[in-house]
Amino acid sequence: METWRQLWQTLEAVPPLIIPLWQVLLFIVVVSLASLWERYRLILLLAYLFSFHWVFIENLRLLSLNRVSVFAVLVFAGFGLITLILTVYHATSSANRT
Repeated sequence: METWRQLWQTLEAVPPLIIPLWQVLLFIVVVSLASLWERYRLILLLAYLFSFHWVFIENLRLLSLNRVSVFAVLVFAGFGLITLILTVYHATSSANRT
Protein backbone atom coordinates (compact mmCIF):
# COMPACT_ATOMS: atom_id res chain seq x y z
CA MET A 1 0.00 0.00 0.00
CA GLU A 2 2.89 2.32 0.72
CA THR A 3 4.20 1.81 -2.79
CA TRP A 4 0.92 3.01 -4.32
CA ARG A 5 0.94 6.07 -2.06
CA GLN A 6 4.50 6.90 -3.11
CA LEU A 7 3.60 6.44 -6.76
CA TRP A 8 0.57 8.71 -6.40
CA GLN A 9 2.66 11.39 -4.63
CA THR A 10 5.21 11.20 -7.43
CA LEU A 11 2.52 11.66 -10.06
CA GLU A 12 1.08 14.63 -8.19
CA ALA A 13 4.52 16.23 -7.92
CA VAL A 14 4.95 16.35 -11.70
CA PRO A 15 4.70 19.94 -12.97
CA PRO A 16 1.46 20.78 -14.77
CA LEU A 17 1.44 19.66 -18.37
CA ILE A 18 -0.79 20.57 -21.27
CA ILE A 19 -1.98 16.97 -21.28
CA PRO A 20 -2.65 15.48 -17.81
CA LEU A 21 -0.23 12.70 -16.95
CA TRP A 22 -2.98 10.28 -15.89
CA GLN A 23 -4.51 10.57 -19.38
CA VAL A 24 -1.15 9.84 -21.01
CA LEU A 25 -0.72 6.78 -18.78
CA LEU A 26 -4.27 5.64 -19.57
CA PHE A 27 -3.55 6.01 -23.28
CA ILE A 28 -0.35 3.97 -22.98
CA VAL A 29 -2.11 1.18 -21.07
CA VAL A 30 -5.10 1.01 -23.43
CA VAL A 31 -2.96 1.04 -26.59
CA SER A 32 -0.62 -1.57 -25.10
CA LEU A 33 -3.53 -3.88 -24.35
CA ALA A 34 -4.96 -3.37 -27.83
CA SER A 35 -1.58 -4.17 -29.37
CA LEU A 36 -1.29 -7.35 -27.30
CA TRP A 37 -4.63 -8.45 -28.76
CA GLU A 38 -3.48 -7.37 -32.27
CA ARG A 39 -6.38 -4.93 -32.71
CA TYR A 40 -4.64 -2.50 -35.04
CA ARG A 41 -7.76 -0.67 -36.17
CA LEU A 42 -8.71 -0.15 -32.55
CA ILE A 43 -5.25 1.32 -31.90
CA LEU A 44 -5.75 3.81 -34.73
CA LEU A 45 -9.22 4.69 -33.48
CA LEU A 46 -7.96 5.15 -29.91
CA ALA A 47 -5.10 7.34 -31.08
CA TYR A 48 -7.57 9.47 -33.03
CA LEU A 49 -9.99 9.77 -30.12
CA PHE A 50 -7.31 10.62 -27.57
CA SER A 51 -5.68 13.20 -29.84
CA PHE A 52 -9.07 14.75 -30.63
CA HIS A 53 -9.81 14.98 -26.91
CA TRP A 54 -6.40 16.40 -26.05
CA VAL A 55 -6.33 19.01 -28.80
CA PHE A 56 -9.93 20.10 -29.23
CA ILE A 57 -11.44 19.51 -25.78
CA GLU A 58 -8.66 19.74 -23.18
CA ASN A 59 -6.70 22.53 -24.88
CA LEU A 60 -9.31 24.38 -26.88
CA ARG A 61 -8.43 27.58 -25.04
CA LEU A 62 -4.95 27.46 -26.62
CA LEU A 63 -6.39 27.54 -30.13
CA SER A 64 -7.38 30.86 -31.56
CA LEU A 65 -10.84 30.70 -33.05
CA ASN A 66 -10.37 31.75 -36.62
CA ARG A 67 -11.26 30.28 -39.98
CA VAL A 68 -8.16 28.09 -40.14
CA SER A 69 -8.74 26.40 -36.79
CA VAL A 70 -12.44 25.86 -37.52
CA PHE A 71 -11.45 24.31 -40.86
CA ALA A 72 -8.86 22.14 -39.10
CA VAL A 73 -11.48 20.92 -36.61
CA LEU A 74 -13.89 20.07 -39.43
CA VAL A 75 -11.24 18.21 -41.42
CA PHE A 76 -9.99 16.32 -38.37
CA ALA A 77 -13.54 15.41 -37.32
CA GLY A 78 -14.44 14.43 -40.88
CA PHE A 79 -11.53 12.04 -41.25
CA GLY A 80 -12.26 10.62 -37.82
CA LEU A 81 -15.87 9.99 -38.83
CA ILE A 82 -14.73 8.28 -42.03
CA THR A 83 -12.30 6.12 -40.02
CA LEU A 84 -15.05 5.19 -37.58
CA ILE A 85 -17.47 4.27 -40.39
CA LEU A 86 -14.88 2.14 -42.18
CA THR A 87 -13.89 0.40 -38.95
CA VAL A 88 -17.48 -0.46 -38.07
CA TYR A 89 -18.19 -1.55 -41.67
CA HIS A 90 -15.15 -3.81 -41.75
CA ALA A 91 -15.97 -5.29 -38.33
CA THR A 92 -19.54 -6.10 -39.34
CA SER A 93 -18.62 -7.42 -42.76
CA SER A 94 -15.89 -9.70 -41.36
CA ALA A 95 -18.30 -10.91 -38.65
CA ASN A 96 -20.80 -11.87 -41.35
CA ARG A 97 -18.18 -13.92 -43.22
CA THR A 98 -17.48 -16.24 -40.30
